[in-house]
Amino acid sequence: MRFRMPDVDHIRLPGDERARRKIERDKNGIPIPEQLFTKLDVLSDELGINQLERKM
Repeated sequence: MRFRMPDVDHIRLPGDERARRKIERDKNGIPIPEQLFTKLDVLSDELGINQLERKM
């Protein structure tokens, strides 16, 4: 039988959050702020390479 403290709906274990993030990022990619995308676009233009694809 398992007992929980009052008002506790989830018990987190080491690695739980990392596993959740991995699943999310495998599905949707790694979140990149728009400001960083803009800087990377400028750099890719300077280097003559393709820009990263944005997933919305």
